[in-house]
Amino acid sequence: MSGRKPPSSLFHLGLSVFIKHLMKVWIIRNQQVKDKFGPEIHKFLSLCMPTVIADSLVLQSIETYVQKLKCDADQELPDISIFLQFIILPQLSILDLSKLIFLGVNHNEQFENVIVSRLHSLGNLVRISLRTHGRDITLPVCTNHILELIGRNCPKLMSIDISYNSRINDVGLRYLVPCSKNPGCPLIQEIFVYECDVSLEGMAYIIKALPNICLVGYKETGLVIKHLHTQLTRKNKHLEEGLKLTHVNNVGNISNKESNCAHKLQFCERTVNAVRTLCPHLSNLKVRVADDDVPKFEHFQSLTSLELIYNVGKPASPGEGLKQFLKIRGAQLNSLAIICDVFHENQIAVLGENCSHLKHVWLRCNSFVLCDVRLQHGNFLSKCRFSELESLYFCVEETEYSTSIFPLRVLQSMLCNTDKLRDLKLFAKSA
Repeated sequence: MSGRKPPSSLFHLGLSVFIKHLMKVWIIRNQQVKDKFGPEIHKFLSLCMPTVIADSLVLQSIETYVQKLKCDADQELPDISIFLQFIILPQLSILDLSKLIFLGVNHNEQFENVIVSRLHSLGNLVRISLRTHGRDITLPVCTNHILELIGRNCPKLMSIDISYNSRINDVGLRYLVPCSKNPGCPLIQEIFVYECDVSLEGMAYIIKALPNICLVGYKETGLVIKHLHTQLTRKNKHLEEGLKLTHVNNVGNISNKESNCAHKLQFCERTVNAVRTLCPHLSNLKVRVADDDVPKFEHFQSLTSLELIYNVGKPASPGEGLKQFLKIRGAQLNSLAIICDVFHENQIAVLGENCSHLKHVWLRCNSFVLCDVRLQHGNFLSKCRFSELESLYFCVEETEYSTSIFPLRVLQSMLCNTDKLRDLKLFAKSA
């Protein structure tokens, strides 16, 4: 189970007291004092506070502000745009505004105006998050113009999360790339653009133009790499050192209504070859597969984390392909997730025999098939050695064809050899 929450440090306790005092002043003072207080506190904090303290102060201030409004929306706190104007300090290295999604609707453009005005002074910024809730009207908001200012003023930026801002497109992302008119953000290592209006071609350009990127938040990264590989092949070019990408997510954003599109995301041999060629440092893979695709993953020599979704048009199940792969690469995996139609007790034994270093296992199936113990020669589960297991998620969903019996003897075999288990989540739908 999850460990106990560690006690707050003296540093964070002191910050909490300071922030509560700031909020109290804003609430109880008259309007004239409030008007002067914001600029004065901004000037004071900008001059005297080191970056490492300023980062924590701003993050905790935003969390406190949001929490107070969630508890009592009628509190006389300043408008969010006024609050941010005075709390965003020029020495910041981290600006995370993702907590503002709990404030809901963006009624006007004041939020964008504040961000635009403050970005000119944030030259030390290393990480920024404007991740929103999936609607343009929900705080926080990011636009192509904001990305233009980030590219112009934040050359030290290493991580950016602008997910679910649908107004972001290829044009905005290009502002992050250095050029003659713009210093850009050449040090970026992480970029998250989930559900933005970014094309495969636009993402391929960014990955190639910003060579330090190792983590991309984009659900069709495999197709992006295949597209880039095709481009390079046609032009008879190659990347001397390959990409630095360590994570590839190619599961897409497929709803039940769009399941007929899932086959386009299948991690087929051509995609495998492209990723194998351009991503020599790949360690984390999350893909849609048919069982025949899985043996080809043996070429990923540094793979340590794998998620397999057996659905490329309709739910499918693992078989000999998974078994063949695990015999070759299973020992190097520390995390494995499988989502499928039918999972078999024999396959638990395959995991236990070949994946001795697994720390995290995530299994979800529509039906779990137990073996007939009368037909088994000895206890085949006795070979399972999940001695490093720290977390286990096991979900058996009920369908008209599946059994309602939860595989208790399988769980016992998986858990009996580990003393490191911290998280255990079991789900079974009954009729």
